[in-house]
Amino acid sequence: YEGYYENLLAERGMYPKKFLNINTQDVTMEYNLASANIEIALDSEFNKDIAYLSVHNYNKWSASSWGKRNPKGLYEFNNIGCEIVYLPVSYNYLGIKAISNPFILKKNGTVKFLNPNHKKVRTIKIDRKYLVQNHMKRVLKKMIGGKFQGANFSDFRDAQDLYEITSVPVPKTNNFEITNQEQYRYFRFIHSNQRCRVAEISFFGTTTNSKGISNNNVRLDGKWISSKYLDDNGPDKIQDGKILTYFIADSLKGGWVGLDLGQRNGVRLTRVEFYPPNDGNSVEIGDSYELFYWESGWQSLGKQVAQKEELTFENCPENALFILRNYTKGEDERIFTFENNEQVWW
Repeated sequence: YEGYYENLLAERGMYPKKFLNINTQDVTMEYNLASANIEIALDSEFNKDIAYLSVHNYNKWSASSWGKRNPKGLYEFNNIGCEIVYLPVSYNYLGIKAISNPFILKKNGTVKFLNPNHKKVRTIKIDRKYLVQNHMKRVLKKMIGGKFQGANFSDFRDAQDLYEITSVPVPKTNNFEITNQEQYRYFRFIHSNQRCRVAEISFFGTTTNSKGISNNNVRLDGKWISSKYLDDNGPDKIQDGKILTYFIADSLKGGWVGLDLGQRNGVRLTRVEFYPPNDGNSVEIGDSYELFYWESGWQSLGKQVAQKEELTFENCPENALFILRNYTKGEDERIFTFENNEQVWW
């Protein structure tokens, strides 16, 4: 039968099918990447001559290399890429099975096993389930130079700059404090050097009720207005509660979107909440999450429905490998460690 002999070899501690293909070659050295040859000790109950290393891709562990046991009882792996988390596994026709906790191969060729320390636990705060990739970094960088303006004419002939984005925003809600004391009827976000693309905006200001009592930091309501926009990406997307729907200006430069407060006295703007274009992988209010750490499989640290754009988990073991899952939407997940109060992605 097709595959019978390959499976038989696998059962006897030989190679998975992917390593039996004579056209498969190790090209690690061709990419000018840091690599190392290592020797590691595995579970004493594991006594086969061949072991494998798996990497975590597309939400699962996949065998990427193999090594032999030497006379010292250690397993040798050659040309292994550095700055990667590996999970040692065995293999048979049923698939792979973990035979150790995962480890990090550092740039200097040293190995750090991620053995959870239950005697030393901590509280960790998490705001993403996936790293910010380079294309997303470029998108966020394009927000620099965007301005928030106030005006009392609908054509913004008297526009005054209230705040300019001068550093790369984070891919979640950014809060910008406004110090200008003037009052305006119209507010907008405009980008003179890039196409104007925005997921969500909320303007906050100081209002006065019919009794003359002032209310500070009130979210302002009115009619959303804008320059021309692409397709159905109009100003109605600005407060639809969906962070993956955007206002997108028709023009490459100078597009804008804003708020008309209507026929009433002007308002002093105090704060802006701004959600830039993003990948949907930041923690989102209302979504259901579960945090896991690895120890002979993924172990749960609890489920939460996010009440804010950050999750807090207690009793998390030190020196552990984690993964955060969103059960509401999205498929991107990335393993990480928690170091110096930050997520470190692998």
